[in-house]
Amino acid sequence: MKTLDFDNLPKSVRDELCVLLSRGKADIGWQDILSFAKKHWVVLTAVGILGVVSYLVIQSGLAASLLNKKKRQLFVDDEIDPPPPGTPLLESLGPYGIIEHSGLYLGRSAAAELHGDGVFKKVTLSRFLNGDEEDPDNPRCGEKIFAACDLESKCPLSLGSATDFAAQYFDSPTDYNILTNNCHRFTASCILGELQKPLVWTDLIINGAYSISKLEDVISQKINGGRDICWISVRRTVPSFDFVVSPRKR
Repeated sequence: MKTLDFDNLPKSVRDELCVLLSRGKADIGWQDILSFAKKHWVVLTAVGILGVVSYLVIQSGLAASLLNKKKRQLFVDDEIDPPPPGTPLLESLGPYGIIEHSGLYLGRSAAAELHGDGVFKKVTLSRFLNGDEEDPDNPRCGEKIFAACDLESKCPLSLGSATDFAAQYFDSPTDYNILTNNCHRFTASCILGELQKPLVWTDLIINGAYSISKLEDVISQKINGGRDICWISVRRTVPSFDFVVSPRKR
């Protein structure tokens, strides 16, 4: 998602936006955001209404509730060896793990992910966990990588064709948005074998963001025959987390 450029907003709109934000996160709700968007619809459409609404949602603290809508992931207190290629991966980020980052295991200690800079990347597991060392201003704070597993058998769930799909998009850019076009959407696309369209902001309000629960539904239906899934920590082995990966070009 492109950064919201306040200079492109008329002064009257910019001033009203500042007043709204000054009320504090706890006092900004959906009604406030929608009223602001409706009042300034023409202006906001010109600068990108989804970007403005997303910015307000994130600043108001509503982002976490959208991302966690129908959140139900189950973590099992156990460890497994690195799973087969094509296994969905997950790590918890932020205070108390309120937001997750997902990707796809490629084998040989590499993972596919949609990075926050809007580029589909092939990275090492250590970089998947800790972020890009070339971007020190945006470190990740994950402690463990979890693999998607069948709840009953605790066996990893993988789909070989997902890795081939992911490889088609390495180093390709997209218009990243934490709510509508995020890592969960990319991981689900790899499993489904078709790039999922970003959500429009009306879908966002009605159904919530492209969340981890939506990804879990895809994993359950596409890989596990509709059965329940869980997440189990991947054992940190050497050289598993230190294998150097050369990004593959399209």
